[in-house]
Amino acid sequence: MRAAGHDAEQVVDALLTFSRYAVPHALLVDIAETMGRYGRLRLEKHPTHGLVLSSIDRPVLEEVLRAKKIAGMLGNRIDDDSVVVHASERGNLKQALLKLGWPAEDFAGYVDGEAHAIALTEVGWELRKYQQEAAESFWHGGSGVVVLPCGAGKTIVGAAAMARASATTLIPVTNTVSARQWKDELIKRTSLTADEIGEYSGSVKEVRPVTIATYRGDDHPPEGRLLPPRAAQRATGASSSTTRSTSCRRRSSG
Repeated sequence: MRAAGHDAEQVVDALLTFSRYAVPHALLVDIAETMGRYGRLRLEKHPTHGLVLSSIDRPVLEEVLRAKKIAGMLGNRIDDDSVVVHASERGNLKQALLKLGWPAEDFAGYVDGEAHAIALTEVGWELRKYQQEAAESFWHGGSGVVVLPCGAGKTIVGAAAMARASATTLIPVTNTVSARQWKDELIKRTSLTADEIGEYSGSVKEVRPVTIATYRGDDHPPEGRLLPPRAAQRATGASSSTTRSTSCRRRSSG
């Protein structure tokens, strides 16, 4: 919730306002303490050392540095409050810190991907307000998870995010049926042509400006620049590890 711009006070107020039954005090305290953990660790771009993990709470940094699971993701200690992070471990480190109970706030920024013109073609339909807001929120935040009900148009939000980025795009999906549905929707909703959209699956190996890749836990899809909604978090275990380590500039899932 903190990552979405909400603070503990807003969450507690919403629970007290809308809950049918009395909210246990212990739960409210737990919410405040849990949300208060976010942001004490920060990923930042250092002009000399590159990607670094810093902290506004030194004991928290000392605690996570003692964790064996993240030792291989870190480099040299810079000073009392910061340590070098191996650039390739950015996503893995964020996942590991989340499991340790100290989610990091990411201020390191993003590198622009390879430009490729993509525009929405709103003929006979138009982007709904909440879809536009979701796409803009993703773009300004740099990455994120789109949470919408079934049938609310998460694929269209993905297309809108692609148009906003106007960059080469990788879309991982779990099967060829989903891949072809994505392709049909992109041709229908955007300026992309069939020749600009490739399928990377067991039977076809096409890498194009927009590549839709099917994968299993042991698959490694080609490089991309954006993971639109519905793409990344369908997988668990090794498949999730694959999406975290894929070289993408911006990521979104839903």
